[in-house]
Amino acid sequence: MTEEPHISTPDPTRRQVLAATVGTPMLGGAAAAADGSDVDGGKLQDAIVDARSHLFDMQEPGGYWVSKTRSTADQRVAFQYALVLHYHGVKEEEKMAAVDWLLSERDPDGGWGDPRPNFLSLLLFDLLDEDYSDVVADVKAENEREGYTMSTDVEGFAEELHTGMTRVKLLYLLLGDDYEREDVFPPKATESILGMLQMSRAFEDGEINPRGAFIQRPLQDLFLAMANLMAVTDEDSEAAEELVDLTTKLLLERRAPNGVWGSTVRGVMFSTVALAEAGYEPDDFEISKPLDWLTERQRPSGRLVHHLMPVFDSGWAIDGLVASGVSPEDDRVKSAAQHLWNIKISAPRGKRKNEPLDWPRPRPPFSENPWGGWGYRGQAITDWDDTAAGVLGFGPYESQAIQKEIDYLISVQGPNGGWGTWHKRNDIAFDEEAREKLRQRFGDGWDRIEILFNDHEVVDITGHCLVALGAHGYTVDDSEAVRDAVDWLWERQGEKAHERPGRGELEPTEEGLWPCARDPIDVYCTSRAIVGMEAVGVDMDRPEIDSAVAAIIDEQNDDGSWGDEDVKQMQTARALMGLLTADVAPDNPAVEAGIRFLLDTQQDDGSWPVGLFLMFTNSNVFNYSQEVLNQAVTLKVLSMYADARDVPYEPDDDGLGLVDAVTGVVGVAAVAGVARRLLKGRRGSE
Repeated sequence: MTEEPHISTPDPTRRQVLAATVGTPMLGGAAAAADGSDVDGGKLQDAIVDARSHLFDMQEPGGYWVSKTRSTADQRVAFQYALVLHYHGVKEEEKMAAVDWLLSERDPDGGWGDPRPNFLSLLLFDLLDEDYSDVVADVKAENEREGYTMSTDVEGFAEELHTGMTRVKLLYLLLGDDYEREDVFPPKATESILGMLQMSRAFEDGEINPRGAFIQRPLQDLFLAMANLMAVTDEDSEAAEELVDLTTKLLLERRAPNGVWGSTVRGVMFSTVALAEAGYEPDDFEISKPLDWLTERQRPSGRLVHHLMPVFDSGWAIDGLVASGVSPEDDRVKSAAQHLWNIKISAPRGKRKNEPLDWPRPRPPFSENPWGGWGYRGQAITDWDDTAAGVLGFGPYESQAIQKEIDYLISVQGPNGGWGTWHKRNDIAFDEEAREKLRQRFGDGWDRIEILFNDHEVVDITGHCLVALGAHGYTVDDSEAVRDAVDWLWERQGEKAHERPGRGELEPTEEGLWPCARDPIDVYCTSRAIVGMEAVGVDMDRPEIDSAVAAIIDEQNDDGSWGDEDVKQMQTARALMGLLTADVAPDNPAVEAGIRFLLDTQQDDGSWPVGLFLMFTNSNVFNYSQEVLNQAVTLKVLSMYADARDVPYEPDDDGLGLVDAVTGVVGVAAVAGVARRLLKGRRGSE
């Protein structure tokens, strides 16, 4: 039986009213407010209702939300998936479905516009029985035209560890006969990997330090598997046997309770290959369970979805819906909160139902703060951004239900006051002496992979954590952790973002803006900082906020939007949220222009176009889309704008009875909205 949390809406005490990030509009008729605004109130009302309806339509049968994500990595992940299935000799139907999807994604006159999927395709099509000679000819022509090669120099090897070309080469060595080891890897590559492990905090005096770290947490299983296969394919290395034994042992110990690794899809795939090389068979649980898990993530189209984020999407969906007038007592909202409760990352206590690995087990090696909060999926590695989203999802409910998770979020705060993604400290793997040795080994190439061993405190996640804490009443007046985070944010305003290898020289952050370490979109991070600080009671009537508001407005496009073409929708919604949170008047020309842009670009089904938005750690391009977050944030900002203009719109009470609708929406949320408007002023419309 699934354990049920104590989920109930609290009385709207003054502290919770002050902590609310947005009020819910009072109930009323459908007429637009006669406030002289150029924005059509009726169109605004319809947009909110349609957006809310579409967000509910996106909810999964299990009660949660999860984006139908697309990424620039989809093709190479699908090729790796098909090749891993071919390696194991299993799941022929799933393999060919992936192949068919990949062919549908190909440029008709070439390949996939990237050396990694291009080279993987040549290997895969050589192994399959079907005739793909025309496709192979096109791919080879593209490789020659674009200068795609597989380098062998030391600095090139460092580049490949950063970008993933090493995995391509390993699959060639394991499955093909076109290349020899010396053709694709520099001498002593295995020793370099082993030395990197042994110089890290994961080892002390030649022994494993299970509380140490050697690479960012979601990459640990993938790195171990790659290190294993580097050694397996290196017949001349004296370090190979030691590295194989070490990494096989660690991979077995790092499995989650369900028998699958808690990191990335690629980590799971290559870990099965490493165990196969160690003697495990495809029918053995150690391999069959992870392979079954992988095929469960394959869509009918054949595409393998490698990033599903039900925690992040559900937390922000709840936030957006409640802001738009949906009662927290709505069964649809409560089912999402229940799902969040069910997939918390908790310490094992005895044997768990339907989980095959024996418990209790030792703490997984290299897992800092392993038990608590949420990961990007159930039984995944905990990360601080998803933990913040999970805590936020319980914002409308009694905080006692998740006090442990709130305490956990505070416990993983960085030493400077901000939050990173997976680690409390920045220099997670190496001390300065070790860094110098690695610089000598890899030369300038070390800068390309060093980012994989760092985890900076960043503005956007820190803002998210403050929003989550503020939703449960934490403020600068009564929380040291909150004060430290706010102080860190003030120190970061106007600073240059962290250097990012391969991105080139970064421009200084515009005065008033906050820098984005992960994404070159400072308006987004500025909005996250403003919203986070307001949620914990920071006075918005400060000169620093004035500076941020002016800088955001200065970045607006002529059409009323913010950001480049592919990210206009999300950037505009985030920019407007920052402005409205900073008490910029709703009739400010910049706000009205942004709202008109959102209304004009809404689609017939109530959604908005979704572009690639997020930038992952080891990438230098936007490579991930989040349609649920896009919808939830835009719904919330339209609701905030309607609230600021006192434009009434109907609450959604489809999930409630009549009595619940009245007491849920009016008795809790609307009271909070009225009180918020009484307690706060608005910036002028000049």
